[in-house]
Amino acid sequence: MTPQERAAALLERMGLCGHPAASQFVGDIIEHDQQTRRAALLEAAHKVRDRALLWRSHGGAKVGFPYGHLTIEGEYESMADELARLASEGG
Repeated sequence: MTPQERAAALLERMGLCGHPAASQFVGDIIEHDQQTRRAALLEAAHKVRDRALLWRSHGGAKVGFPYGHLTIEGEYESMADELARLASEGG
């Protein structure tokens, strides 16, 4: 389901499909959803990075390139990078 379809379905449930400003409502809902998604992904990325730092501070040692991703903190950092990338796309 596209963001537009989700927004239209919400308006339908609210009984606002025929409202003169329905198209503006769709845009507002999509923008709100994107901001909410971005905030949630950034929060998740922050939490994952915190776990990587916690691991490192308790004796975990990051292995140098190209094997850094094979450590636990490297995995956390990879997940955080991916979440941050998704958040920056804003989609």
